[in-house]
Amino acid sequence: MLFLHTSDWHLGSEMEGRRRIDEAAALLQFIIKTIQRENVNTLLVSGDVFDSHAPSNQATRQYYDFLKSLRENTNVENVVIIAGNHDSPSYLEAPAGLLELLNIHVIGSANENALEREVIPLKENGKIETVACAVPYLVSPGLPGKTQAEQDAAYEQYVVNHYRRVVDLAKTKYPDLPLIAMGHFFAVGGKGSDDSVLRGNLHSIHVEMLPLADIDYLALGHLHRAQIVNGLENVRYAGSLMKMSFAECDKDKEFILWNTDTPNDFRRMPITAQDVPELSEMAVLQGNVEELEQGLMALKAKRQQENNGNPLWLAVVNTGMFYPDLKNHLTQLLGDDSPLDIVVCKNQALNPQLAKFAKSGKKLQEMTPEKLFDDFLNSLSDPSAEADGNPLISPEDRQWYRMKLLEALQACGDDDQNAQ
Repeated sequence: MLFLHTSDWHLGSEMEGRRRIDEAAALLQFIIKTIQRENVNTLLVSGDVFDSHAPSNQATRQYYDFLKSLRENTNVENVVIIAGNHDSPSYLEAPAGLLELLNIHVIGSANENALEREVIPLKENGKIETVACAVPYLVSPGLPGKTQAEQDAAYEQYVVNHYRRVVDLAKTKYPDLPLIAMGHFFAVGGKGSDDSVLRGNLHSIHVEMLPLADIDYLALGHLHRAQIVNGLENVRYAGSLMKMSFAECDKDKEFILWNTDTPNDFRRMPITAQDVPELSEMAVLQGNVEELEQGLMALKAKRQQENNGNPLWLAVVNTGMFYPDLKNHLTQLLGDDSPLDIVVCKNQALNPQLAKFAKSGKKLQEMTPEKLFDDFLNSLSDPSAEADGNPLISPEDRQWYRMKLLEALQACGDDDQNAQ
């Protein structure tokens, strides 16, 4: 029996206001083409179908259009979908009864008194050949523990016990069959998109504590980087369908194909721009302002020469001296016809006035609006604030700005019926 494992679709997601509906649609279509080409029997989706607990109508329609196309255009026999932390369990499960008529199983939430819901027999040519333990994202049920470490330990034990009970039930009902387990959690030792290694916080789980001896394949979701966990070949994250941040610029996206007939063979199916031309292209550009200007113009010329239809999304990081309104400056430099889209623009160095405030040791929550504004005006009245030794604001202007602030604060208080 051939499985395709995918996760973290995040349908409806945006990046800095840029919608990704077309990209997601192309990727979903590529899943269907892959299932057709490889003659996949079972599709596993390990959580975070949607990016939000309240997905848009467009994202919802995209999801159901995919399921409809899957049934119409492939020979897939089984579909198993679990909820992730981004999904609304009730929203995802609402049509579960109807979808089961199409052999599409959706598990949104766990119920300790109805574990059989998470044990799903999988068929090949109408005969049960494998069993899935479809464990959704497990919400902490108000566990004991005074410290965060104690709460994390209690949560981990809760998750381990839940898997043990579900796996035991599956082995009892379907002995001698291959067993697939699904999950959506942070695994200790797993790597984040930024290459950081999880050390055992944020409700993370040591997968070695799970009943791995009884699990032939653990299909995980949650981490966006596709990976093997702690050298365990049969414990894998499929990774997110799309690149969800600039930390993933150099990370390949993929599906995982696994066949119960060849249990030690896990095929990685890459998702490339050749297969899905609509994939968002991303890059990070770093340097001082002069280096950024030169780098952007060189990238612009290269993209125009390649005549690539997709814009290149950029994260631009100024590693030199602070430059005010940097994004507007660089955007104007590129011009309106640029194939580059500056999505994120950062100054690594703090604004000098913010840096001065940070070094003062003052706490923002302890200051009144008047005091905060006075400090700001004082900094502008300081001759050292300008390179030529002249203050940025005259004493007369300072008094005028302060008067306007007081008028604005008074107006806010008058308009607010709950001000007292």
